[in-house]
Amino acid sequence: MKIITGMHRSGTSIVARLMFEAGGDFGDPNTFYRPEKWNPEGYYEQPEFHAINMPVINGPFWKLSYFHLPSTKTLTKRAAKYSKEIRAVSEKYGDKIVKEVRFCLTLPGWRAQGTRFERAVVCLREPLEVAKSVDKRFHVGYRRSLELWRIHNERLLENLGDLPRWFIAYHNILNPETRRREIAAALEFMDLDHSDATLDRLSQLIRSPRNSADAREAIQYPRRVQDMWDTLLGLHQAQFASKETAYAAKD
Repeated sequence: MKIITGMHRSGTSIVARLMFEAGGDFGDPNTFYRPEKWNPEGYYEQPEFHAINMPVINGPFWKLSYFHLPSTKTLTKRAAKYSKEIRAVSEKYGDKIVKEVRFCLTLPGWRAQGTRFERAVVCLREPLEVAKSVDKRFHVGYRRSLELWRIHNERLLENLGDLPRWFIAYHNILNPETRRREIAAALEFMDLDHSDATLDRLSQLIRSPRNSADAREAIQYPRRVQDMWDTLLGLHQAQFASKETAYAAKD
C-alpha cells in the first residue's frame, strides 16, 4: 500500500487529487468521502479507513481526545480490536494509493495487524496556516492546534521507521515558480506519470489562495514547534539534494 499522509489541513487532498489525475489508483471514486464546505474539491479518501482510524484515535472520548492524544502504545492496543477489519481493508487496498491523515498516529497499529506499506508521501504545510485552519474547523484553540501539528509530525517521523518517504511542501505547490519541480518529484516517487504534458494539465487544477508570506515571517513559534518545522524543511531540502547527486552519478 502506498500512502499519502501528514497533519490535518496540510494539503493532503490537493496532493491526492494531483496523483489521482496523474493516473493513481485510489480505489473506486464513487465511494470517496464526499466533498463538503471544508473541502469542496473533494478528499480522495475511502471511508473504510475512517471507520477504523477514527475510533482507534478517539476511543471513548471522541473528539475530546484531541486535547490529550493517546500514546502510540494505546493506539496500537486499540487497533488490535479492529484486527479483522484492518486485514480486510488492507487486502482490498494493498496495491493502491491511500490518502489518510490519521496514519500519522495509527501506522504502528496497522503494521501490527500485518498491513504492508510500500512507501509514503508526507505533506508539509506552514504551522501557522495549519493551526488557523484546524482551530477554525475543530475549535481546539490556536495554541493547541500548533501543538497538534507538532505531535502529528513528530509521531509520523517516528512511525515511518525505515519506510521510504517523500516530503512534498504545500507552499511549493502553490508557487508557480516551484510547482512543477515539487509535483514532478512526488509523482516520480509514486511511479506515476510526470511528463511535461501531465504537469501542464495538473498545474491548471491549482488555485493559489491569498499570499500569507507576511504572516509566516511575523510569527514566532514555540521552540519545539519551530524545531520540528526546521527538521521537516531540512528533510525536504535534503531529499532533492540527494536526488540531484544520484542523477549526477548516473551521468
